[in-house]
Amino acid sequence: PVMRFYHGAVVTSVAVDSGGSTLFSGGEDGKVSFWDLGVYRFSSAINHGYPVLSIHLTADGNWLISGSRNGVVCIWDTNQVGPELAGEYQHDGQMAAFALTPGGQYLITSDGG
Repeated sequence: PVMRFYHGAVVTSVAVDSGGSTLFSGGEDGKVSFWDLGVYRFSSAINHGYPVLSIHLTADGNWLISGSRNGVVCIWDTNQVGPELAGEYQHDGQMAAFALTPGGQYLITSDGG
């Protein structure tokens, strides 16, 4: 089935947890929203602060990474209520892309500069 969720702004990136129970959407509004796929409803949101260009959830589901137009990459601890910001990294220019190495040992980022 096709599911539609109203994020409230243009959605730029999505991720789903490995169990298929939570959808994450990052958007131009600077938020990463959490959606409960079991009941097809909004669950919560975190404020990245600037338009989110990309999000990634680690394979174990413990970390959510979001990158934004202002060059900030945030790492969120999904085991904390909220979830809680665990780290923040700033590029000189706009964040263009990021990836995790196999096993999640390293986060590789690039900016638009």
